[in-house]
Amino acid sequence: MAKSKKFTNTDADDIDLDDEESEEKKRKEWTKCDFLKNYVQSLKQLYKSDLSHIQPDNLLYVGFSKKRSSCIANIRPVKDMWSLFHNETYILAIHLESWESISEQERMYVVFHELLHIPEFGFDKGDKDYKKLLKHDIQDFSVLLERFGVNKENVHQIKIDGDVITNTDSDYEVEDYEVED
Repeated sequence: MAKSKKFTNTDADDIDLDDEESEEKKRKEWTKCDFLKNYVQSLKQLYKSDLSHIQPDNLLYVGFSKKRSSCIANIRPVKDMWSLFHNETYILAIHLESWESISEQERMYVVFHELLHIPEFGFDKGDKDYKKLLKHDIQDFSVLLERFGVNKENVHQIKIDGDVITNTDSDYEVEDYEVED
């Protein structure tokens, strides 16, 4: 792979010439993934004591496509600037290629894990925890260890009710646009 070359011109800004492969690695294609709301609603129903504070209508559901990703999913607060365009408080994002390669129970586990990052008062404007995230702390995530084991050996115990979880057959409504990191 060719290295990026940087040229400086006295009459212009710095010019960065990347080869196509490196440019492709940087680019993510984003897709609306409203089907994720079904996972959130199902998990909230199954694990009421852990997820009672979660507001499925207050999450933005997206997926990204990229050759490789270090994560299957992540959750983040909607930044103040983007709040002008979206009323949601948090964004739940999945790496579509990784999502396709895992089982339905693992998908539930991943979404459950991401929802645990939202503190009890994370949706409450004016609260100190508004739009905050909990880190991967053993105390905060002990529920995952208790329910599913250290190595997720009990992930198969996640209940899946075909009536509760629908639209998970990868038939996404696609609204694509490209964003560079």
